[in-house]
Amino acid sequence: MGAFTLIPFGLHLKSNQVVDVGSVQNGIKCDCICPSCKTPLIARHGSIKEWHFAHQSRDVKKKTEKPCDYSFAVSVRLMMKQLFEEGAMLCLPSYSKSLSATIPGSKHPYSHRYTLTEEKVVQFDTVESELMRNGVMVDLVLKIGSFELVVYITYDGRRIPEQLKSPENNSGVIEFNVMSLMQAFEETKSGQYKDALIEFLARSHTGKYWHYHPREGRFQQRHDEFVSDNKETLLADIDTARGIYQNTNIYTGPATHTKTTEIANAPQKTLTTSKQQSRIYALEKGSESVYVLLGSQKASYENGEGFRENTMGKYTDFRESMLHLCIKCEHRWEGKSNLCNQCQNFEYTRSVF
Repeated sequence: MGAFTLIPFGLHLKSNQVVDVGSVQNGIKCDCICPSCKTPLIARHGSIKEWHFAHQSRDVKKKTEKPCDYSFAVSVRLMMKQLFEEGAMLCLPSYSKSLSATIPGSKHPYSHRYTLTEEKVVQFDTVESELMRNGVMVDLVLKIGSFELVVYITYDGRRIPEQLKSPENNSGVIEFNVMSLMQAFEETKSGQYKDALIEFLARSHTGKYWHYHPREGRFQQRHDEFVSDNKETLLADIDTARGIYQNTNIYTGPATHTKTTEIANAPQKTLTTSKQQSRIYALEKGSESVYVLLGSQKASYENGEGFRENTMGKYTDFRESMLHLCIKCEHRWEGKSNLCNQCQNFEYTRSVF
């Protein structure tokens, strides 16, 4: 499905259900309309192109309720709502975030990367669509008990609004980029896009990005309390001339949390540990002091670019001493290119000078 003009799902008039193109008759006998603009559709069961719906082109203007804004995304959203109402599962990605607090009595922050939630598969109690949250019309609002998850669908030209990144009602906020569906749909035979979507939603975290998790406030409070309770120890271990927190064993929180001991504003050249150790740490865990260059945002441990991370794409003219790590196959190497020679991919490569 190489273009967004190809519509995978239509609204079946007789059943009032969202259906994929593989479940209806070919041609105008499909008896479907576009979920976005209500224009009659024609089902195309071709032998060359992927099966898809298309707007009827003859004398249908009078049957169109509104201009078609984005048929692909709208049809996917409606099918997702229908599937979740039927009990479909959703694979949610893990979410890690670096939190920081200034050490009392100094200008130096203490930062720590927390795992707010692990990857999990969930099923929802209630499903609603097109509700207002923070002054924004969101695509889906999914609930499990008292937990509310807002889903905002993105694509080229439609980015998630800043208001949703700090929700007023403490809802979780997930971005779902429909571009991530394209490959799965291209590999689908005979227009069975419903099954492909069910499989994708339940098994893949691709294209899903956390922008806010309700645990962030609680973790920030715990972090602030830890810094306040341990300020003397933290201050004693600060090299005031360099602004570096040196004690790698100070954090006494849950063992599953990654230790991040560098201060956010510390220049890389002044790290008290060896430069090589700092480079390896930045590649494997992320760092508040060492810049990491990403082959793509897939190489970030955050959802998108994290702090001190920059995306640069494929690059083949680094220094020979450049250190690289592919987080897909875990291969590590030095050299001028960020292309992993194990999996022949640069998108999952993290690089440091």
